[in-house]
Amino acid sequence: MSYEDRQRMRKKMIVGLTGVIAATTVISIAINAGIKGGRSELPETSVVAETVGEETTAAVATEPEEEDKRVVIKEYILKNSPNYGYTGKIKVEGLMIHSIAQPQPSAKKQADYFGEENNWEAGVHAFIDANNGTVYHTLPWEQEAWHAGYGSTGLTANSNYIGVEMCESAAEHYTDDYKLVVEDRDQVIKDVNTAYDSAVKLFGELCVKFDLDPLEDGVVISHSEGNERGIASNHGDPVAYWTDSGSGHTMDGFREDVAAYKKKFIEEGYELNKYIK
Repeated sequence: MSYEDRQRMRKKMIVGLTGVIAATTVISIAINAGIKGGRSELPETSVVAETVGEETTAAVATEPEEEDKRVVIKEYILKNSPNYGYTGKIKVEGLMIHSIAQPQPSAKKQADYFGEENNWEAGVHAFIDANNGTVYHTLPWEQEAWHAGYGSTGLTANSNYIGVEMCESAAEHYTDDYKLVVEDRDQVIKDVNTAYDSAVKLFGELCVKFDLDPLEDGVVISHSEGNERGIASNHGDPVAYWTDSGSGHTMDGFREDVAAYKKKFIEEGYELNKYIK
């Protein structure tokens, strides 16, 4: 099944799902707290090069069809972050997907928090905005980032995995005991899908760059799967969020979508985003 067919089928399934599920529900989710090492389109319509304090924009004249949009990446390297320059270069052997476990859809706000000069809590290579899918590239792809924490083996995926955080919808909140309350299910699912679709495309391009097979065991994993492998802290993201929000996404489905997008990308002969090269 092609990438476009998978997208159309998924959209139809989600429309059916949202029509029968109650508007709000209280459900449990594992916290993705901000502790050090543990936090946890194809012609391009616009590409923004941004460093803190500087921004330039270049846009093409025509708007492509929705399924042909490339992911938009903002270069937003957090040079004031203790993580920047503190750690060394890694050999990228896999990609880990996270979700932030708080109702903050803005990737820029998340990036700004992580970029504070006294914030030793965590680091991540990119944030994905839940409002529009824009990727904020916050640390060099081949620099070690504090995103996975340590697992039961005493090892950490920080040493060889790129870590990417998906932001979450504002139409939700968490209780004191870390249960997710969905206030507007349609909006939450829309926001989940926005971040998800950009994650698929970003991971597809990263798999091309680093010659990774997303369907090979252990290449594209979640934070929770990293914990099961003993190389990440005990978090449930992003699968707990996908499940509890009612989006229906799974890691197997995510890997299949990444593989399909990578295949389409190569077959169509598209060039890597300038901020992935």
